[in-house]
Amino acid sequence: MLIYYLLALVPFALLGYVLWAYHHKAAEKEAARQDRLVLLIGETQRNVSQGEPEAGTAPPAEAVPVRKRPAWVARERFLSQPEAVVYYLLKTALRRDHEIYVHVALAAVVTVGETIPGFEREQRLRRLAQHKLSFVVCDKSLHVVAALEVNQESTASEQELKAECLKNAGIRLIQVDPTALPPRDAIRALIYGEDR
Repeated sequence: MLIYYLLALVPFALLGYVLWAYHHKAAEKEAARQDRLVLLIGETQRNVSQGEPEAGTAPPAEAVPVRKRPAWVARERFLSQPEAVVYYLLKTALRRDHEIYVHVALAAVVTVGETIPGFEREQRLRRLAQHKLSFVVCDKSLHVVAALEVNQESTASEQELKAECLKNAGIRLIQVDPTALPPRDAIRALIYGEDR
């Protein structure tokens, strides 16, 4: 009797195996199709970025294998070489109870006065948020002592905006040329002002 039950289960087992094999094969085909699609998209992007013809035209004689490029990569350095030199100069010139912050948004240092009404206030705040300062020096209670700009790619209008905002807020702005750095004592006098 047990043998009849086992023989009755054989067709169901065969049917189960056939269904499993079909789904397994379909999944492999879908994975292969996805891989081809990724390669095709990568090749097209590489060709467009290099100015080569798009897919569908004759491929170059020496085809380079396409590698998937990561969406985000770490920068090689946090500070550029000129910024690093200025940073170390500040570290050696300033007293130990002062902090140096790098790449600070202008909006973190100054804000729009309360007398400016709604929409115009929002516009000015957005404008401030678009600009950054190379360095900000604060005392131990985190009051801003001075801001430093390393003369690089900033446009004249950006520099004027920063200078105007900081002057109105009573914060000293110091322009530093990394190719002609002042000595330690001179940078200290610039940061602390004449009275210290």
